[in-house]
Amino acid sequence: MGSARPALLALALVLLLFWSVLTPTVGQGATGHLVVSTDYELFGTSDLRGGGHVTWTLTGDKAADLRMKILHMFDEYAMIPRGFTFTSTSPETANNNSRLDATEGVRYTDRLETLLEASGRGTSAQYVEMYPFDLRDKVPNDPATSFDRSTVGLAGTVANTTGQVEIRFLFEANITTTEGTVPLATRALVDALYDGFSYQVIQSPSLTGSGPYPGSWPFLPGNGWHVTTFGGRQAFWAGNDTTLRYDNNIDASSITSADPALAAGLPFDFRFASRAWATFNYTGAVNGPGDYLRIEYAHPPAYTDWTNLSFGGTANLPSTAAGVWSNETVDLTGLLGQQARLRMRFHSDNAGTASGFYVRDFDVHAPAAYTGEVVESDTHYLIGTLSFWGPAVGRGGIQLIRTPGGELLSYGATWDPSNLPSDTIYFRTFDLPENPQILFGVMLVACYAISRLQEGAYQRFRDSHPAEYRPAVYRSKWLHRSGKVAIGILILFYFVPTALWVIGIRAVVSGLIYWVLSVTLVLLIGFVTRASYRQHLEEAPPPVVDEESTVVRKIISPAPSSEASPVVGQCTHCLKEIHESDRTSRDRDHVDAGPGQRRQARADHDSRGPGPAEARVRREEGTDRPDF
Repeated sequence: MGSARPALLALALVLLLFWSVLTPTVGQGATGHLVVSTDYELFGTSDLRGGGHVTWTLTGDKAADLRMKILHMFDEYAMIPRGFTFTSTSPETANNNSRLDATEGVRYTDRLETLLEASGRGTSAQYVEMYPFDLRDKVPNDPATSFDRSTVGLAGTVANTTGQVEIRFLFEANITTTEGTVPLATRALVDALYDGFSYQVIQSPSLTGSGPYPGSWPFLPGNGWHVTTFGGRQAFWAGNDTTLRYDNNIDASSITSADPALAAGLPFDFRFASRAWATFNYTGAVNGPGDYLRIEYAHPPAYTDWTNLSFGGTANLPSTAAGVWSNETVDLTGLLGQQARLRMRFHSDNAGTASGFYVRDFDVHAPAAYTGEVVESDTHYLIGTLSFWGPAVGRGGIQLIRTPGGELLSYGATWDPSNLPSDTIYFRTFDLPENPQILFGVMLVACYAISRLQEGAYQRFRDSHPAEYRPAVYRSKWLHRSGKVAIGILILFYFVPTALWVIGIRAVVSGLIYWVLSVTLVLLIGFVTRASYRQHLEEAPPPVVDEESTVVRKIISPAPSSEASPVVGQCTHCLKEIHESDRTSRDRDHVDAGPGQRRQARADHDSRGPGPAEARVRREEGTDRPDF
C-alpha cells in the first residue's frame, strides 16, 4: 500500500480549487437584504460576445417592500398616473382585487426589461453592455406562464404574503472595452428594480401647456389662484390683477391633482418613494404676521386633516426683497408610504395688503431607490485570450481561475447603495505576460525542467559509484520532495492566482510574477540538487574489498588452462581426463587404476554425488540430469 500523503495533497488542492470558485461569505442585514447574482458567459478574442443571467433575490422586509410596490402600482392603477417612470397612456389589466395576478406582474417585468434596455443602449456594468433582456424561462405567446416560471414570491401574493422574492432574467452581452481598469461593484442592476417607481411632477417653466395637463400643473387655477405675469415671467398668484395686491380677508386654497387627466383631485402617491421633497421659486412679501402662505397636506379619503409643512423652522413662507426670486425646498419625508393631496393656502387678515407671493417652477420629487444591504455576487466565464490582473480590492473578495481555455473570475461584496465599493481590476483582451495560454506553456516547461534537472543530477551521482555499490545508492528524499513542492506551487498558482487569499493574504500572482517564479524555481531547484549530490559524492569513502568478497572472486575465477599441466588420470564417472592442475577433481578414486578399483571408485563417486567442479561441467554441457 502506497503512502497516503500524495492523496492528501491532491485532496487539499481540489478543496482549494473548489473554494476558489465559491463567492465570498457575506453578511445579511437584520431586516433583509438584496442579493444580485450575475454570471457572464463570453467568448472570443478581441471582441467577446455571449450572454448571461441575472437573479435578484430579496429577503425579509426588503422582499415585502418590493412586493407591495408592485401590488399597489399594477393591481390598483389601470392607468399609471403622470409623473411615474412607468406612466401608462391606456387602460391595462389591473383589477384592483388586492392580489397580484400573473398578468399584472408581467406589466412590471415588461417595464423592467424596458428600463434595462434603455432604448437600445442597454445596461453597462464593468466591461460589458447587456442588451436585450428577457424573462429567463420564456414561454412563447404566454406571458403569464413566463412570469410564473421566472419569478418566486410574486404571482398570487397579497399584502400579508411573506417569504423571499426572486426575479430571474437572461441577457445578451458584448464587451465595451478591450483594455482598461474596470469597476467591479455594479449599481445599475440594483437601481433598475426600483427606478420604475420613481415619481416626479415638474411644472412647466412657462406655465403654459396643452392637452389635459395645464401649464400650471400640479396646481390648477381656481379658488383664488391663477396664472399671471410678473417681471416678465409667468407665475401662479393669489392676488388682484387690478390692484396688483392681494385683498384683505381672503383664504385662497389652490386646487391640486396628481393627474387631472385621470381624476380631479387625484392624490400624490408617496408609497413607492425612498425620499420626497418639493422645490419651487418665488418672490414677494406680505403686510404682517396675519398674512401668510403655507403648503399643507391631507390624507384620503376625506382630505380634511390639513397639516402644515415646514419651511425650515416655520410654517409661513418668508418674504423676499422686492423683485428678487428665491428658491425654497419643502421636506416631504413625513409623507413616505402614504397618499396625500397638497395645496398652497394663502391667508390674509384685514390689517392691510401687499404684493403677495408669486410662485413658479413647482416640482415634486419622490425617487424610489433601494436602501439597505446589497450582496453582490458576479461570476465571469470567459473563453479566449483575455486576462485579468492588477486588482485593487479593498472591501470585496475575488477569486481568479486560469485555464488554457480562458479565465474565470468571481467577485463578491456587501455594500450599501450610498457607499459603493471602489474595487477595480484591469481587463485586457490580449496581454503577452498575462495570457493564460502562454502561461500554461510556461508551467509545463518549468515543471518538466525541474523534474529532468533533478533526475539527471541523481543519475550522474549514481553512475559515479562503482557498479557493486549502485544498488545501494538512493535519492535524497528532501531534495526530490522539494522539487515536487515546487511543481505543486507552479501548478497551484497557474490555476489559482488568488490562492493566498485563503490564508488572508490579499495578493494575486499575476502573469509577470508567475514568469519570474517559474524561472527562479527551475534555477534554484536545479542548482541545489546538483550541488547537493556533488557534495555527497566528494564525501563518499573509497571502495573496500573485504575477505568474503575476495573468496568469492577466487571461487568464481576461471580455472587454469588444461593444456598447461599433464594428464594424471581419467574420471571414473564422466570419463573426462583429469589434469594435475585440477585440484578439485584430482582424487585417487578418480584416477584410472585397475578395473576393480575403477568399479569401486565409480560406486564411491555415485554415493557422494558430483563434486563442485564436475557439477559445473555438467551444467555447462547440459548433462545436469539425474541418472537412472
